Amino acid sequence: MISSFVNKGWGGVPAAMFLGLGVMSGCASSNLRAGDTGQVASALAHRGGVEEGPRNQQGKALAFLELASSSGASVMAADLRDGHVLWNQPGSVISKIMVGRDVLVHLAPEREQGGKGRPMLLARELATGDVRWLAPLASGGEKLVGCDLGDALVCVARSGDELRGGEAVVWAIDLANGSTRWQRTLPFARVAGPAVSGNLVAVPNRSQFVTLLDGKNGEELAQVLSRETAAEFVRAERDGLYYGHTTDGAFSLSADSALGTRKSPGYLHATLPSFVRPVYGPDMYRPESFSYSAIDRNRILWRGETGKDGRSHFRDGLVTVLNYRFFFGFEAASGELRWAYSQPDNEAVSAADTGKSLVYVTVDGELGALDRASGKRTAKHRLPLPAGALVRGVTFDAEGFSGTDAVAESPPLADVLSTMLWDKDRRFPDLKVFVVDQLSHLPGPQATSELLRVLSGADKLPPAAVQRASEALTTRKDAESADLLVAALSERADVIDGKKRPPLLVLAKAVAAAGAVKAIPALVAHLRRPETEPAEVVQIARAAVTLGAREAVPALEDYVALYRADPEGERFPAPLQAASEAILALGGPSGAEFLRFVAAEPKTDDALRSHVLRALSSEGAAKPTPTAGTLQSERTSAGSP
Repeated sequence: MISSFVNKGWGGVPAAMFLGLGVMSGCASSNLRAGDTGQVASALAHRGGVEEGPRNQQGKALAFLELASSSGASVMAADLRDGHVLWNQPGSVISKIMVGRDVLVHLAPEREQGGKGRPMLLARELATGDVRWLAPLASGGEKLVGCDLGDALVCVARSGDELRGGEAVVWAIDLANGSTRWQRTLPFARVAGPAVSGNLVAVPNRSQFVTLLDGKNGEELAQVLSRETAAEFVRAERDGLYYGHTTDGAFSLSADSALGTRKSPGYLHATLPSFVRPVYGPDMYRPESFSYSAIDRNRILWRGETGKDGRSHFRDGLVTVLNYRFFFGFEAASGELRWAYSQPDNEAVSAADTGKSLVYVTVDGELGALDRASGKRTAKHRLPLPAGALVRGVTFDAEGFSGTDAVAESPPLADVLSTMLWDKDRRFPDLKVFVVDQLSHLPGPQATSELLRVLSGADKLPPAAVQRASEALTTRKDAESADLLVAALSERADVIDGKKRPPLLVLAKAVAAAGAVKAIPALVAHLRRPETEPAEVVQIARAAVTLGAREAVPALEDYVALYRADPEGERFPAPLQAASEAILALGGPSGAEFLRFVAAEPKTDDALRSHVLRALSSEGAAKPTPTAGTLQSERTSAGSP
């Protein structure tokens, strides 16, 4: 029986702790109707009031850290206001740390207490970190799914087959001495970890249900039914309970969401860019979600609120994202980037939204806070970790904490995005594509400079990011960036220095899009360079025509005169044709005269001659074809070369 999971006792602690285990034991209530709005509303009334601010009786914003080092594991408590360490006690943590008024609880391996290696529940005095009580778990086939801490510690375990024949137990442990307050047996094993909010306990089960229990005695009060998405997590916040699917969104638990659909007024779902891993909550059916993991370092942070329209909204219309070392603030409705923050060197092991700020701790012990609305840093402290120690996980008790420093000035968004783009960590290709997209939307030369830098450092970035930068530059209307384009066009390939020739295809289109007439001389100078590719010549000619750049005509005429008889012109006619069309469009009568000369020259490629004559005819600039000698005489008398 699953009752053996908690009915074992332990050395040095009175076995009477679990004498009340059978109290309130029983099967699911038969009078509950899944999704019944009246029953859910009545159950929510049992929740009672929830105090503002941190849970702990000291009223301080605190962080509780799991540390690992060569000298052994430990648990540390630190004050977020100044980074002061309250205590650091030896001991391993194999679950998330749960925080109450005067106690914190976590799972620990029993071998550290002389046992056989079975996991145990360990309660510590919040003020000192000293062990208050220990409770080893059974070694049979039962599996602890998860726990949550309110006025009591509520745990959920399951045994047997999850789909048939199994069962689960929910039980509450008194925080003062570890004695069992009540137990409730459920006739199925498909259960998830619980959430405790005031006097209410929520337990997801059978994928789409959330059972609401009276936290005082375990009585079943109501059953929520999530009709369109699986209910994989429950979450307790100061404003109430939430449930939802790990990646599909969340519901604010109310009578209106007792039968949860995406049309429910309590449904929350954010629009986010593709690089974001949209983890609204952990999959609490998986026991490993009860431990610190990589999910804590790559997820979204959000808070809900009820608007004047009676619908649930993300607080301040904002969803924030932690992506290892990078933080982002997004408009929840549109996915528009509001702010970004780059944490140098080491990633955050976790972060929490306090309602006013984002608090985080890095692997190497930096404790910080960001203003949730702007991303500006409002706190930064270096924790005095033991030599060689690293932070493996952290739990915050910091509701309402807003930081201790005046809001610091943040670097321009373009600077932050640049830092992310050129970060040497290769784990973030999708993020870097996103950063390039964001830079392309920013006005001004600084963003253009970064996009040009992407092209010159293409081998250091994901190909998709380089492609996006190229596309952005070819449509970017940034007249202030003419000097940057001139500088980019002035680069020359250098094998010794490792410099590559400028990407003329992109730069020619960028010059045209930006209206950068100033860059035309540097652009058309490439017509005289033998390494310029045929397709690049076409774009150079088109850019000159787009900008009405008459100053490009001499270079275009030189190009046509030089290559008009080249045998390659028959294989690749487009460059000469584009150059001749540009001469006709920009050169006026003198340009038309030059083209007539080209058409009359016997050595001119036949295909080019035909194209020029058609172009002259369509423009009304054609004359009876004279001899080459006559045309040369006319051009000499007119002062043309």
